[in-house]
Amino acid sequence: MAEIDQYTFTHREIVEALMDQAGIREGKWKLGVEFSYAAFNAGPDENSLMPAAVVGVRKVALTRTDEDNNLVVDAASRRPKGKARGKSAGGAKSEA
Repeated sequence: MAEIDQYTFTHREIVEALMDQAGIREGKWKLGVEFSYAAFNAGPDENSLMPAAVVGVRKVALTRTDEDNNLVVDAASRRPKGKARGKSAGGAKSEA
């Protein structure tokens, strides 16, 4: 069997894991991402430059919200930690 070299997580799984880490047990929460960017000139040589940009992820946050959509997790509706959830913890696994 191939060795697992990557785990993937949905937005909801990330929010739930961060809620567990922070000890959040009430309220509705969603994932927030703070981006940074830089603009510069880039190209294969000095005569082929063009404007370019790089976007980086600066921070990840949990943000309290009143919204109801697929990106929001209601802490009150979650099962207590340690209860079986029907699918294995750790997200989806990818094999090389």
